[in-house]
Amino acid sequence: QLKGQLDLAKTRHESHLTQIQELKADSQEQAANHEKEMAYARSTMEGLKRDTEKASKELRMERERCSNLKVDVAAAHAAFEPYKRRAETNELERKKAEASRERDLRALRTELETERE
Repeated sequence: QLKGQLDLAKTRHESHLTQIQELKADSQEQAANHEKEMAYARSTMEGLKRDTEKASKELRMERERCSNLKVDVAAAHAAFEPYKRRAETNELERKKAEASRERDLRALRTELETERE
């Protein structure tokens, strides 16, 4: 009976050793997979970091370009202002001259009608 118990204990012990070996192998495999996943995650993060830095640099350059364009537009408006004022003055002068011509024509018509009578 003791031999039977001893054989049973031995079998259980061997079974436990096998389970331990399997768990150990599984653990090592999971650790290796985890390390691969971590390496991939680090690589992805580095790529994202580079992409973000590149995008930030491009954004800064674009903002600077827009700022320069705003300055250029403001300068163009300032440079155009004298021409705009001159055009407005010319338009007023043209209207005055046209009104004066109309008055002169009316006066001539009146004078001609007076002479005809």
